[in-house]
Amino acid sequence: MKLEQYQSPAAFRAAALETLLRNEAQNGLMISFAQQEAGPDKADWFLAAVRGGDGEVKLVAAMTPPYPLTMYEPGNQSADAALGCLVRSLKDLGLRPPGVLAEAGLARRFASLFAGEGCYTVHMTETILRIETIQHHGAAPGIMRPMRESDLYFAPFWAAAFARDCRLSARECEIAYQAERLRRFLERDELFFWESGGAPVSMAASHRKTIRGAGIGFVYTPPHFRGKGYATSLVAALTQKQLDVGYRFCFLFADAANPISNGVYRKIGYVPVCTFDEISFAEHAGS
Repeated sequence: MKLEQYQSPAAFRAAALETLLRNEAQNGLMISFAQQEAGPDKADWFLAAVRGGDGEVKLVAAMTPPYPLTMYEPGNQSADAALGCLVRSLKDLGLRPPGVLAEAGLARRFASLFAGEGCYTVHMTETILRIETIQHHGAAPGIMRPMRESDLYFAPFWAAAFARDCRLSARECEIAYQAERLRRFLERDELFFWESGGAPVSMAASHRKTIRGAGIGFVYTPPHFRGKGYATSLVAALTQKQLDVGYRFCFLFADAANPISNGVYRKIGYVPVCTFDEISFAEHAGS
């Protein structure tokens, strides 16, 4: 087994994209990395593939600090020799991922090899869901509309609350951090609200595109507006918008422990693809 490290998204794209497209919804995050342009902000990215003696890709891995390492084994078939090669290479390079985000079995095998038993914590288990055709559902009163500049007076507070609900990092729970993130969403026309009675009541984004698919995420409804079907209607409308402009499918991540959000997505017509674990490592892990 041999690890190949790529110095640019373009090189990573040339080497790994064909493999990643075998499960496009599952690999949306790494496909989005491969579609980026080179730049100084990506100097510390780790983009790699492990090839076997036959020249075939056995494992793809990527890390964009400060976020966790993410990986894919073609067909979700265990490739223990390739995984061992990746672990050894990371340690030889002095790279210490803060955690890992990958198909659940792969994530736990990597954590055991890299960090050791007892030196990691499963932060969250998520289900990746996919849809090609919207199912009929009872729409809530209101309409979907794009984000406006004036929404920045309240939306960062919603976004910070979303981050807290998802148990994200302290930095991602900061209002200032989310205000900057929302400005980028606004510039790219990626964030939308469900508006009812003249007021925004739910938000969602379509902010990760693959070759044939569009990712839906950042779904949040303030507590006092929940249980009224607003998120269901917004996700359905935003999904349909992406399908209407030519994407073959949409995909999203849902907290596997949250039956409400999973129920919302399945009601619309989303079906499970696989389960991901997000794992964090103890500070000394991998040393």
